[in-house]
Amino acid sequence: MAGNLRVTLIIMAALVAVLLALGACSLALGARVPTAVKIEIGSDEFASQNNVSRTVSVPVGGTLTIALGANPSTGFSWSEPPAVSDAAVLEQTSNKLLLAEAKPIVGQPATQAWTMRALQPGTSTVNMTYGRPWPGGKKGIWTFEVNVTVKEK
Repeated sequence: MAGNLRVTLIIMAALVAVLLALGACSLALGARVPTAVKIEIGSDEFASQNNVSRTVSVPVGGTLTIALGANPSTGFSWSEPPAVSDAAVLEQTSNKLLLAEAKPIVGQPATQAWTMRALQPGTSTVNMTYGRPWPGGKKGIWTFEVNVTVKEK
């Protein structure tokens, strides 16, 4: 009985070693790295801290989606377009308002989502502010900043 247990343990250890080696080889041979990065921050997080920042890495050709809580029926909105410090590194490709319900209702929370494409290696910072954009409207209620490093695949 003890001999069978010892053989089973040896086989399991060998199998784990093989799996680890295969994983290391696949990374060395250029296994696919996730090319889509997503940051999601809801209104609750902004309510607890008005200024939020993140740091991410994205491969060249990959995308960064930034999804931030919003409530446009109150007159507040995120700055559009977002301020991108180096447009040669990151390019905005879309901006969508996502509602929780199919039929919009006043006061309904929503999510505003921007997608950026990583164009070339480098660093860029994306800044956004949330407020009422008209003259005399409250500005900079919330701020969001993400520091992005774009790397070769």
